[in-house]
Formats: sequence, C-alpha cells, structure tokens
Amino acid sequence: MSAILENGDYVLGERGLLLEAKGSRELVEQALIRLKSRKGGFALDPEIGSALHQIPLAEADSSLIEAVFCEALAPIPEVQVASVTKTTETDGVHIQAKLQVRETVSQIQIREEEPGLFSISQKEDQT
Repeated sequence: MSAILENGDYVLGERGLLLEAKGSRELVEQALIRLKSRKGGFALDPEIGSALHQIPLAEADSSLIEAVFCEALAPIPEVQVASVTKTTETDGVHIQAKLQVRETVSQIQIREEEPGLFSISQKEDQT
C-alpha cells in the first residue's frame, strides 16, 4: 500500500485516515517518492532515490535528466519514462516528464527552487 501525497503532505480522507493509492496510481506514487528522495538517503535501502539533487539542472540537458529518471525508476518495471523536456523560465528550471504506467500516461512537473532543491507535482493521468 502507498499513501497518496500532494505537495509533500499525505492526503487524508473524510475520516482523517490516509488515502490509499491503488493500481496505476500506486505505481505513480512510488515513482514520485523515488524521484523526490535523495539516492542513498534511506539507510535500510540506499538504492531508493534519484540523483536529481546532485546535478545542476540549469546546466543539464534533457537526455541527462531522462537518464537520471530511468535509473531511479528502473526497480519499478511497470513505469517507463516516455519523455522529458526542460525549459528555463524567469522563476527557474522547469522539467515536464511523461511516465507510461501500464495503460495510462502520468505527467509530472519539476521546478527547481534553488540548486539541489525542487518541487515535484503530478498532473491528471491520461489514458
């Protein structure tokens, strides 16, 4: 079971209990946790996480960022990186990624707030 996260917080249901992610949504939640977490940050499983925090996103090209995504998500074979695009805006670097999760495509957005610190959000899934 994976709990649903939004803006870094767990989502609670009507009774104040954690909402469970199921099916494709659970796989997306697992992918987001792997992308948000620093690789090596969990003592019990140092392979969980990504190297996104270690690369300067402003200088990295889309293919390097996509490679980092693929490495972080490799332990979840049902999740494939469909595309990664990077843009530089006035408020920083933005990355748009599409993840193929079974029969759906999940869009995620990453915004670098400062070097090594970023936020990740998910858009609605598309079939």
